[in-house]
Amino acid sequence: MKVFFVFGTRPEFIKLFPLIKEAKERGHELKIIHTGQHFSFDMSELILNELNICVDINLGISALSRTKQISMMLEKLNELFLIDLPDIVFAQGDTNSVVSAALASNFLGVKFAHVEAGIRSFDRNMPEEVNRVLVDQISDYLFAPTLESKKNLMNSETNKKGIFVVGNTIVDSLLISKELSKKSNILKSLGINEGNYCVLTMHRSENVDDKEKLESVLNALKESKELFIFPIHPRTKKNMEKFGLENYFKLNNVKFIAPLGFFDFLNLCSNSKLILTDSGGIQEEASIYKKPVVVIRENTERPEIIGSFSMLVGTNKEKIIAGLNKMSDKDLSKFDCPYGDGLTSKKIMDIIEEGLY
Repeated sequence: MKVFFVFGTRPEFIKLFPLIKEAKERGHELKIIHTGQHFSFDMSELILNELNICVDINLGISALSRTKQISMMLEKLNELFLIDLPDIVFAQGDTNSVVSAALASNFLGVKFAHVEAGIRSFDRNMPEEVNRVLVDQISDYLFAPTLESKKNLMNSETNKKGIFVVGNTIVDSLLISKELSKKSNILKSLGINEGNYCVLTMHRSENVDDKEKLESVLNALKESKELFIFPIHPRTKKNMEKFGLENYFKLNNVKFIAPLGFFDFLNLCSNSKLILTDSGGIQEEASIYKKPVVVIRENTERPEIIGSFSMLVGTNKEKIIAGLNKMSDKDLSKFDCPYGDGLTSKKIMDIIEEGLY
């Protein structure tokens, strides 16, 4: 079977790599296409090298408006698919790369499989939410991570025969990478000890493109008694400088560092006291290594872990500080990760090979 994988961002590399590995081990003919949506060394090449993913084609489409990015990706993917028509195309998540891959497949009548289908924030102001809904409506295979995701799909205009609950490939990825991450020296290099720091990540446009929200989060850090390690996203750093917020780089309790490789980041988070983030994927990851998460968003497409592993606080300074205080000592031992058993990639390839619909 000729299987194409299309991705463009760091989370997609991490979540698709166990599926790529599974498909390769089964002897399928693979083609790996990188749209170029994430293009810096830290956000792209470093991760791909660590995961031993060999990209066949890099479209090099980055740093453009959403409209231009999707239109260019769609055009390039259409050209590639016409030259070498795949049997099936896989993409994961909710980025512009995923929308482009789904549309290109649909236009040419190629089967498209959406990994992590059906997750919803129900906030159409989020570009990612619009992307999710569009992709799910034109997917042939919809691999839902949870029953909650399946319910969303069943209540939408989707191919009901193609819906399968399989878990989330992030569990596969972390289980494969667990031992390798233990070799990381990141804690030693940063001069920190297990459990005495928090990790912060923040990259979503609704937070970092808004000066008031961005500054509110930074003020919460300033007033907190916790030590934060902040692998800062290029977009966030750029906007702090643009908005004249450079003084926050001097905060005594915040270590601003460059984005980390996957194994270093996994080691850093799994040994932390708590995680403060606006990321969806990191919410999932934290439930696997059982760390509390304070989510700096008003909503989330990961409702399965709200009230157990995570707490929504938005970007209000007082709510963030209260959330940090409430979650920092929470006992998570009684809660189970809802995202599967680490066999998601195997289940997906079994379904594809057996042609269950």
